[in-house]
Amino acid sequence: MIERLQPRVYVPLVGLVLLFGSLFYMSIVNPMFKMEKEEHWNIHVVHVAEGYRPFKTESVQLFLQNGEGEPAKGEQVKLELNSQSGMNEHHWMHHIEDGLYQTELSFKESGQWQGSVTVSNGKYQNEFPYTIYVQPGAEKIQLGEYRK
Repeated sequence: MIERLQPRVYVPLVGLVLLFGSLFYMSIVNPMFKMEKEEHWNIHVVHVAEGYRPFKTESVQLFLQNGEGEPAKGEQVKLELNSQSGMNEHHWMHHIEDGLYQTELSFKESGQWQGSVTVSNGKYQNEFPYTIYVQPGAEKIQLGEYRK
C-alpha cells in the first residue's frame, strides 16, 4: 500500500521557499533598480566671472562634498545642460582631486544654459540645478578662432 504524505508537510515547505525567494529579491535585485535620494551632498560651483567663451574648449568644474563636509570621490557625476534655443549637452564629469570634478565643453550658442548635475554612488542619487553663462558671440562660427 502506498503511503500518502499529509498536505500539511507541503504548506511549511512552500512557505519557506516563498520566504527565501522574497529575501533574495529584496537583498540582491531590489537595490539595483531603486536608488534612494541622498540629501547630504553639497555642490560648490566654480564660476567663471566673465562667462565661458563660445567655440572654445572650456573646463567646467565643481566641488562635491559629502554630508560631513569632506571632499567626495568616486561618485558618478553627470552634467546635463540646455540652451535657451533647445541645444542639449550631456557629459560625465571626472574626479580630478579633493572633490573637484571636471568636464570639457565647447558651447555653440551664447547665453544662459540651464540644467542639472546628477550625483550617484550606486546606492544613493540626487539632482542639483546648474546654470552656466556663455559670452556673446557664439551665433557665428569664426573659422580663424575655431581652428586654433
